[in-house]
Amino acid sequence: MKKLLLIFIFFLTGCSTPYQSFGLSGGVESNQINSNTFEIRAAGNGYTRAGVIKDYAYLKAAQLCISNGFDEFKIIESDKFEIETPLAGYISCNNGNCYTEETPPAIKPNYNITVEMIKVVPQLGVYGVTPKNILVDEKIHYDCSLIQKNLTSKYIK
Repeated sequence: MKKLLLIFIFFLTGCSTPYQSFGLSGGVESNQINSNTFEIRAAGNGYTRAGVIKDYAYLKAAQLCISNGFDEFKIIESDKFEIETPLAGYISCNNGNCYTEETPPAIKPNYNITVEMIKVVPQLGVYGVTPKNILVDEKIHYDCSLIQKNLTSKYIK
């Protein structure tokens, strides 16, 4: 009985798309546009929640940010969508009785972002305080180290 329970738990947790390079079951990939701008594509299978796929895109952005010597990133474009697989059906027969069965369509979350990387240059503020981040636009700036730390511990074992 314990083995069946463990197998069941394995299938529940093992079916979603892990954080990985892009493959058949989804994953994350990036494309560098210029020295500080990247396109990131994250996609999951039908067992992966949309919020997880968004986290994967942010984690990839943070990893690229740090590996390229930047401190922050901002999202300059985003596109969230779902791909629905077609309804599948098959015929089953048992003792001469045949019937059709359908499998429900799978909803596969996708999240694409274009990010601009930022190198923070500390500037002397009021009373000698050096603010880490001075916003010059209306975009939210994400701290690469903080994002990477939080999401790595959540998704990479």
